[in-house]
Amino acid sequence: MLNCERHMSRQVSVKARLEIEKNRNALKPIIETILFCAEQELPLRGDHDSGALSLTRPEQKDGKFRALLRFRLDAGDENLRAQIANSAKNAKYLSPDIQNEILETGANIVTNKIINKVNSAKCFSILGDETMDVAGKEQLSLCLRYVDFSSKYPALREDFVGFIPITDQSSENLSKVILKRCTDLHLDMAKLVGQGYDGAANMSGHLSGVQTRIRQLYPKARYVHCASHRLNLALSNTMSLPSVRNCLGIVNEIANLFRNHSNANTTFQDVIQKHAPVNKKRRLVRLCETRFIERHESIISFVELFKFIVLSLEIISSKTWSISSKASAFLAAVEKSDFLLSLFVCEQLFSLTLPLSVQLQEKSMEFVSAMNRAKELIRTLHQIRETADGFFNDIFQYIFEFLH
Repeated sequence: MLNCERHMSRQVSVKARLEIEKNRNALKPIIETILFCAEQELPLRGDHDSGALSLTRPEQKDGKFRALLRFRLDAGDENLRAQIANSAKNAKYLSPDIQNEILETGANIVTNKIINKVNSAKCFSILGDETMDVAGKEQLSLCLRYVDFSSKYPALREDFVGFIPITDQSSENLSKVILKRCTDLHLDMAKLVGQGYDGAANMSGHLSGVQTRIRQLYPKARYVHCASHRLNLALSNTMSLPSVRNCLGIVNEIANLFRNHSNANTTFQDVIQKHAPVNKKRRLVRLCETRFIERHESIISFVELFKFIVLSLEIISSKTWSISSKASAFLAAVEKSDFLLSLFVCEQLFSLTLPLSVQLQEKSMEFVSAMNRAKELIRTLHQIRETADGFFNDIFQYIFEFLH
């Protein structure tokens, strides 16, 4: 009797293991497909993705997740076919809830690995920035900066650990939210030595800002204002001169004219094709609204295409289109000497500040190197100021040659 019970127990155990393995094999292609979409930044769902999965291509698109599953079926994934075709099973594991659960599980695994590395380091810093998502909801992005010793050579890393919904932007609430997130992540806060935010008063305030409230609990957590952000603010103040401000406004309006109106864009493309058919650059770039430094690409494009812009504006002005009067006003504006001077001064200044901005945003950048590179730029600007006559003579000569 005892031997019989043991034999039956083994059979039940074997059957259970086989069932578990079968279920895992059935779920594996679904998980792989979801992770593929996540890694490639593809949206999973479409407008018509509820109900059973159609094994043939539906008339209406049902999202990339289901389309990729059908692709796997066509490629001969028998485990997935058995899972989808088994009408006896209620659980197909295709619903949005399952998709979100799998994504959340994957995110937790990645986050836990990051936290293990952070806690293994001797110290770390927190980096936070407020932003709005596509739905207009305020959220705080949180990153951790630390030295990773898990590989052969130590590496300075900045790893994202999540978005935190924000309903109250007061410094008191933001500091509580950040500290709660750190607690939930099981971070060793005794190792917190730095904080990095923007310069907003609720974040940087020395009396009751977020950095002050956190430093009261963790005195070693020194606050550092984002160096790239500070450079952007400094450049923004520099560009407050009316002539420069007007120049940038005209550049942006002309870019919008050629990008938003089909007749203007067609004229612009025809002019480039006629006068410079091998020219690869054929579109103007809008000015970045938030980062002055990122406007360098816009200015470079405008300078390179300036002659074609003028010719296009002349053609559009001679037409009877609704945008002809606007094109005529732009044409008069870009031919003024103060516009041309401001344009090329901006081009020169942005060419100096953009490399520093890129360097300041590198993950491996540390404080001493950042200070040294900023000082190099300051020395260059001082030299330009000391030789201002020669600098502007060069610009005047360049403009003369450029126009002729």
